[in-house]
Amino acid sequence: NVTNQLGEPTTTHWHGIHLPAAMDGGPHQRIENGDTWQARYTIMNEAATYWYHPHLMGKTSEHVYHGLAGLFIIKDPQSELALPDRYGIDDIPLIIQDKIFNADGSLNYPSGHEGIKGDHILVNGAVTPTFNAPAQFVRFRLLNGSNARIYNFGFSDDREFHQIATDGGLLEKPVALTRLRLSTGERAEILVDFSGQETSQVRLVSYSSELDNINPPWLSNALDKSTFDIMTIHVNSATANPITTLPGSLASIDRLQEGQAVKTRSFELEESFSVGSFSATFTINGQTMDINRIDETIQLNDIEIWEVINDADMPHPFHIHDIQFLILTRNGSPPPENESGWKDTVLVMPRETVRVITQFGEYADPDKPYMFHCHILEHEDAGMMGQFVVV
Repeated sequence: NVTNQLGEPTTTHWHGIHLPAAMDGGPHQRIENGDTWQARYTIMNEAATYWYHPHLMGKTSEHVYHGLAGLFIIKDPQSELALPDRYGIDDIPLIIQDKIFNADGSLNYPSGHEGIKGDHILVNGAVTPTFNAPAQFVRFRLLNGSNARIYNFGFSDDREFHQIATDGGLLEKPVALTRLRLSTGERAEILVDFSGQETSQVRLVSYSSELDNINPPWLSNALDKSTFDIMTIHVNSATANPITTLPGSLASIDRLQEGQAVKTRSFELEESFSVGSFSATFTINGQTMDINRIDETIQLNDIEIWEVINDADMPHPFHIHDIQFLILTRNGSPPPENESGWKDTVLVMPRETVRVITQFGEYADPDKPYMFHCHILEHEDAGMMGQFVVV
């Protein structure tokens, strides 16, 4: 039951969850002030880190910025095998956001369709947080809950860590990394080994200065060109029964094959800026969002390839409601190993084409649409969004 006491309408979208369109919580499931919306659906997803947030047309960015977001963690026996799973001890959710504050400590939400970027980093709502980690493997569930910022996560000592899951579930095996790029709406689960490091300290940081082609110069924020702290980690003693070894394998992924696809659809992301009026237009296939227009009609159980083409000067994270997909290629090449699992959001860089494959199963409703859109929330609100129905 979702009760709205905001004083204005909102919605609650279950990001990444496979569910009936009437329960999706998009702009059509509007909750008026004082009303309660009952969302009822069966969890069919793989164990993973999902989240929920408003999706009111034209107001999503403002509502999320002011705090209306949270994690939705699904577990099953497979997700807990030989992995840290004690919430708050060695299984730690981290919602990373950036904000701007007024002198009195209140939030400052500036207007602008290009994408709001803050100058303070928050983790689970806290500025300059610290975490006391046990001296063993710790699982961090990372959510980029920012409106527009892309992070390039790593550690201050350049230590290696292992990604074990993407948006929609476990990878087939841990992937060793020293950097993890995460765009808005994306999630990743990582394992960090603190064994034998009692009394030491390390910082989770974003090496944003290493990211290329993230924004045109006129849209850059000071943090875009720097390395900045996310969280300080103090290592304490290990817990009883710690996880101290890295599993060699994780999940089995039943991969869809290109030959199974019955249709390929193309989605062209474009933008235009008016420097004089400081306005911007964001479109998909030349159109802005129209809540009364259905852009795509898909047959139930069909397997499709979606080709997302970014002709713009900015990167755009592309999110599809209801389903999880597998990335086939980035500009014709296979995705990096840490992107080989199920996803619902993918970053598409300028002049890049990303091809994904998915199946639209279980739920059909000719009258209730799902969304696809850019997950830079200001772009979504400005119209970089479309609708599809499954029939």
